[in-house]
Amino acid sequence: MLFRSVDEAEGVPFLVMPLLEGESLHQLLSRGPLNRREARRITLEVASALRAAHACGLVHRDVKPSNIWIRRKADGSESAMLLEFGVALPSEAGGSTSGSAGYKSPEQSLGAPCDPRTDCFALGCVVFEMLTGRKAWPSSQADLAKLTLPAADPAVPTAWRPLLRSLLSLDPAARPATMEEVAGLVPPEARPKGALVACGLMLALMLACQVYGLPGEVCVAVSYIESRHATQAVSSTGCPATRTRRVLVSRVIGPYVSEADGLRAGPRRTSARSRASS
Repeated sequence: MLFRSVDEAEGVPFLVMPLLEGESLHQLLSRGPLNRREARRITLEVASALRAAHACGLVHRDVKPSNIWIRRKADGSESAMLLEFGVALPSEAGGSTSGSAGYKSPEQSLGAPCDPRTDCFALGCVVFEMLTGRKAWPSSQADLAKLTLPAADPAVPTAWRPLLRSLLSLDPAARPATMEEVAGLVPPEARPKGALVACGLMLALMLACQVYGLPGEVCVAVSYIESRHATQAVSSTGCPATRTRRVLVSRVIGPYVSEADGLRAGPRRTSARSRASS
């Protein structure tokens, strides 16, 4: 809960609440779908919040983008917070159809008893919307049984389909029973392409060292790939900055360096004035 304390001033009671910087997930999605890394982080953070609620015996019953706050911290990082427990009920409680159309589960719409799997369904709707920028279900859920599962939507990345297929099952028994199970179905974070390129560069440099007979260049390659500063790496290794070494580093690594790095892709050129002075 967001209440920090309850106090009174001059006979007027008041609640003390934190000031949250940021925006709702609904506002964020109004600008389009999220990238997979951001969707993964928000999914896991909301699942963690739901796990805490379920541990207290509560079912949120209204998980949707407008009830998820993307908090921006002072250090520039972000985290997702689950808000609005106004319609939360104890697990297995029935008789209420409260919730938001397009996100509440079939059993919730029928007023049947709800448990954590009800929140799983709503979380699945949110995940689908984060990945595609569209709602998983229409506003009216009267004909849910006749609809195609959103997990089959071609806009859903392949790695995310098992998670959505499980969360959005119309049968509660087919959904994860706990948020720990949900977290286990979230796809792992994709390995950055830059790391694969770096490994390829290392192998290419090692091969080049064998051909040129320059084993000392291995340390130059490793230092460069880690720091992305070729000229600094060459000088820091203590190796003579000969033209052969500079050409080797430039030809193998240079094409992968953007001008934004502020690096020189080709071998250094010595000006006529410098040659004359030497």
